Amino acid sequence: MLADPCLEMTGPEEFRLENVTGWLHERQESNRRGSLNITGHDIRRQLISEDMLKSCLSIQEGLAIMDKGIIVFNELLDSMKSFPTIVFSKVCFLWRSTFYNGDGVAVPYICGFEERMICDFRYLDQLWFKDDLALCFDDTMKS
Repeated sequence: MLADPCLEMTGPEEFRLENVTGWLHERQESNRRGSLNITGHDIRRQLISEDMLKSCLSIQEGLAIMDKGIIVFNELLDSMKSFPTIVFSKVCFLWRSTFYNGDGVAVPYICGFEERMICDFRYLDQLWFKDDLALCFDDTMKS
């Protein structure tokens, strides 16, 4: 079940990849693997408190990016090199589609793996690092 079902339908009918960017929680930006503990719950709280969740991409938009293929996905990540500290792991989270299942709250992500794209999810009680981007629309995202 979606955590915020009303948000799922709030994205644009069409979008350009040039308007998609990455966003990091401030603690992610300075985090080295394991040096700071930041969970998905911390990130989601900030997205909600700053009214940014509606600017994040949903699973539908993530699937549209996947349909374009790994080359287009890699080009999208390359265009985000304004994040100099990020190790591009090719994992991008789709926070507008956060959902509940029997084991907890999770957020879907799209990932480039070798020459293919996959879609999976991560539970919010797990740790997030500086290479775990939230995909968002840059013309509405504030930080």
